[in-house]
Amino acid sequence: KPEIEQSGETPTHYSELNPDSMKVKDLKRELLLRTADCSGLKSVLVERLKEVIEKEKNEDKEKIEPVADQETEAENITNDDTKPEEKDSIIELEAPSEPPEIPEHERKHLEKIYKLDNPRIIALSN
Repeated sequence: KPEIEQSGETPTHYSELNPDSMKVKDLKRELLLRTADCSGLKSVLVERLKEVIEKEKNEDKEKIEPVADQETEAENITNDDTKPEEKDSIIELEAPSEPPEIPEHERKHLEKIYKLDNPRIIALSN
């Protein structure tokens, strides 16, 4: 068990697994990588891996669904089907402001620090 945990190996993606056709050692390895119990008969291991895979699928769906909801909201906002009274309540983003003006003495100091006295190009051969 510690060998697999220390090897840095990652579990195989659930879409690439078929628990019914896997060997016991492969079932145990996938269960270990997913930190699930890996003891029992093959039939028990197959069912346990199927349950873990189903949980992973549901977690992936939960991650995808909020993104789809956000896209739908964005589409609704970009559609120009808003009523005139609703258009007044839409907040418009301001254009980014220009960077702050640097005082003359500070600008000269920065130029002095970063200016090269004798700029040269150095070519290195390999």
